[in-house]
Amino acid sequence: MPDVAALHGGDRFTYVASDLLSRGHTIRFSAPGTSMSPTIHSGETIHVEPLSGKVRRGDILLYRWERGVRAHRVAAIETEEQGRLVFILGGDAGGEDERVPAESILGRVISLERDGRLIRLRGPAAFARRALRRGASRIMQAYRKSLAAR
Repeated sequence: MPDVAALHGGDRFTYVASDLLSRGHTIRFSAPGTSMSPTIHSGETIHVEPLSGKVRRGDILLYRWERGVRAHRVAAIETEEQGRLVFILGGDAGGEDERVPAESILGRVISLERDGRLIRLRGPAAFARRALRRGASRIMQAYRKSLAAR
């Protein structure tokens, strides 16, 4: 076990977050960055629980990456030839998806705090919000395409 005091910045946070989640605790922290916009805005507090139960497409997972931790949405789940489970994760704001092995997953984002309200990111209401956003996004893409074709 590393000396936590000797770790720097993201390494320290990654270690503490990983340790708490592995012991069954839920954690909350201010999420930096815009890759999950519009679902999660930079600076909002997210709540992450230890991973339990089945991971589904659309879940937001917290995982280790080269600069600490990152929370992205599950786009797909694959099983490699060796039987190893891999999650295809990406931000809601676009960009390239990443292949993340199951052993890098720390937990699941279950809710966020916005303007003093708790917004759940799992369950029927969250599914409906995501479906509406996805539909609106597709409509806007088709509209932009039609404008570009004129």
